[in-house]
Amino acid sequence: MNQNSAAELNRVDCDRGFAFPNLFSPVSEDVFFSDYWEKRQLIVSRTQPDYFKSLSSLADVDLLIALSKPYPNEQTIRLVKSVDGNLVSKGYPLLDDGSADIHVIYNSFHDGFTLILNRLHSRWDPIARLAANVEWHLRHRIGVNMYISPAN
Repeated sequence: MNQNSAAELNRVDCDRGFAFPNLFSPVSEDVFFSDYWEKRQLIVSRTQPDYFKSLSSLADVDLLIALSKPYPNEQTIRLVKSVDGNLVSKGYPLLDDGSADIHVIYNSFHDGFTLILNRLHSRWDPIARLAANVEWHLRHRIGVNMYISPAN
């Protein structure tokens, strides 16, 4: 991505109301870089459950699963859970079009598996825009994965 297109994405994201500084607001961007970036962790607690709704919501999960067709040598969906302290992965069947069987995915979730949707930055426009915005600010590439875990 050239500098002009990154700057344009930065401007567009700001116009749409969700940009890099919104990730750690109310901490300012200057304080983030001077006090936290590459120095210590920043934990931002929010009382607004819909704060990130413009990026994705539970209503989007079905579509995200449908868009998660495997890339060569890479899983776009993973199902994992801890059993006796060991990480257990579970496979799932693919439908004729190459997409995951959503019923198997949701049954696995109800059986205690965490659903991991990898590479959302390459498949979901709101996440792609935010990822480009973050890359522009941090000056290096990033990737975005979503983890959806059952209660307990």
